[in-house]
Amino acid sequence: MTEKTAAAPEKRKWVRLTRACNNRCLFCLDADSICGEHLPLAEIEADLKRGRAEGCRRVVLSGGEPTIHPGFTAIVAKARKLGYTHVQAISNGRMFCYGAFLRRAVKSGLTEITFSVHGATAAQHDALVGVPGAFAQTMLAVANAKKVPGLIVSSDIVVNRLNADSVYDIVAMLHRLGVDEYDLLNLIPFGRAWENWKRLSYSPASKKGMLEKVFRFSESVGAHVWTNRFPAAVLEGNERYIQHPDKLMDEVRGMRRPLEAFLYSGEEMHCRGPRCASCVMAQFCSDLELLRAEGSLKTVPPPACLPEDRRRAKRITPRAGIMKVAEFFIAERLTVKGSACRRCRASAACRGARIKTVMAAGFSALKPVRAGRCRA
Repeated sequence: MTEKTAAAPEKRKWVRLTRACNNRCLFCLDADSICGEHLPLAEIEADLKRGRAEGCRRVVLSGGEPTIHPGFTAIVAKARKLGYTHVQAISNGRMFCYGAFLRRAVKSGLTEITFSVHGATAAQHDALVGVPGAFAQTMLAVANAKKVPGLIVSSDIVVNRLNADSVYDIVAMLHRLGVDEYDLLNLIPFGRAWENWKRLSYSPASKKGMLEKVFRFSESVGAHVWTNRFPAAVLEGNERYIQHPDKLMDEVRGMRRPLEAFLYSGEEMHCRGPRCASCVMAQFCSDLELLRAEGSLKTVPPPACLPEDRRRAKRITPRAGIMKVAEFFIAERLTVKGSACRRCRASAACRGARIKTVMAAGFSALKPVRAGRCRA
């Protein structure tokens, strides 16, 4: 495991700066909260301080588009003053095409820019982000950023039906510009992505060949690829690219209020329904429903083909709090099945193997049981 890969699950503080954006992406997850407002500096500073109190030394500045906040460089400087050693901005990059703005941000303490690039051509990118000329600005910004000594330049690519066959071309283009870190984000059904679901949705399993092509390319040139929100089963044979399960905690933090209302007040999740089949949180939400009904959850037993994975069962109740419940879920109940499971007689009674076991041993460790039933 490389140093960069090892850093992936490191605890980070995500701080939203604004509910405004200068793009209008077809897949924007935050579209429902984009109202054109910037968060007050005092509120942002308080959020930064909470992150330091939680022990975070890495902060991710997000939005909307964080760079259009009028106090962006001052916020970067405040983060460094509070003790954050790594200050990252998730950005469409358009503001960074202005050299003076980029220099001020770096001088204030910005250490990484993650550029959102969703097309291999101007036509493809601009159509997805809803702004003619956005691609040219973003590409200029990437080129400018690569000239800054010590600045980490990485990328995000939201994979959807309109660009899935071009992901390799996007990665190759970024590599030619000197970018060697790529985070592939699977489309999930929230915000404007859900509004445009029929237009944008696709089957990740059908693009396994594309993913493998990107993986092999990155390995050949010494670059780094992460996957984000992709079903683990799609990465069978490429287990080291499965998203670290601890990153699910970021999803829980982002949805904390509705999840707590669901568990403790009996309120229904506004998103429950057809979209669950494509949501990275589906298994967790099902477990919360079970926890609400039964009052406790216990460790999922291992599949019959992995008796060596049997451990002392643990149990948790709602009183532990939503974050502890999420940690328990990741450690004791987050499971996945592989292709071999479809041939297993015990499959109907088996929830699958813990995802951390699969990441360590590979899907090949799962063997179909020809007779008998899964242990309960």
